[in-house]
Amino acid sequence: MVPRARASGRPEDEGDLEGVWWALERLLGSLRTTPGRTRPNRREAARVGDIVAPMTQGVRGERALEAGAVDGAGDDAEAFRDDFVARFAAYWQSQGRPKAEGRIVGYLLVADRDAVSAEAVAEGAGVSRGSVSQSVRRLRELGFVTLVDSPDSRSRLISMDEDVWGGFLRNERSYLRQQRDLAASALERLPDLGESSRTRLHNMYDYMTWLDGHHDVLLEHWEEYKAARDQRTRPDPVTTDAESEGPA
Repeated sequence: MVPRARASGRPEDEGDLEGVWWALERLLGSLRTTPGRTRPNRREAARVGDIVAPMTQGVRGERALEAGAVDGAGDDAEAFRDDFVARFAAYWQSQGRPKAEGRIVGYLLVADRDAVSAEAVAEGAGVSRGSVSQSVRRLRELGFVTLVDSPDSRSRLISMDEDVWGGFLRNERSYLRQQRDLAASALERLPDLGESSRTRLHNMYDYMTWLDGHHDVLLEHWEEYKAARDQRTRPDPVTTDAESEGPA
């Protein structure tokens, strides 16, 4: 028998929502890891100029950011753009994803145009044309990029939505439901499993169901945040951080 989904309502407070987000992030991070690929060790990272630190590890992430900085970037916008792409790719790779993907996403985040050709992506991201083709296919599945028609070319252009992170979150729902359905099928097709195994599968099913139930809440909070932000002057992150620290 397929287990019934547990009812999950709106989180009662922001702490609950933060916990759900953390659980979702950890789960989806593991699901997105490329099979057969391991994280580079620190010696390998030092050799190729990469860093081994998750994107969301707080102080570790800040240290990684500093470690990846290019000396002398200063006010040179082009130098900083290259630095941004390299640093973003290092974070991306630390999550088990191919470095070329990270370089492409990093480049598109700071690209001057809404849609760019594969050739321009290859040059701007510093990757091969073949890597662009392979990476774009995977990035489309993840919801990071789309292909748009070009009136001046037979080839389609590569574009990134302004709210790529919200779109990414929406597309992640399929991962949760696939894992939930897998647990349900195991419980149904393997009726002779021991109590411990069935408990693990029930928890797997309910965990995926719980996260899926909060998915709409996370998206709702994100849309509410954007709406409130757009009603006022968008703050400068540097100024906001400095003001929040208060007087020395």
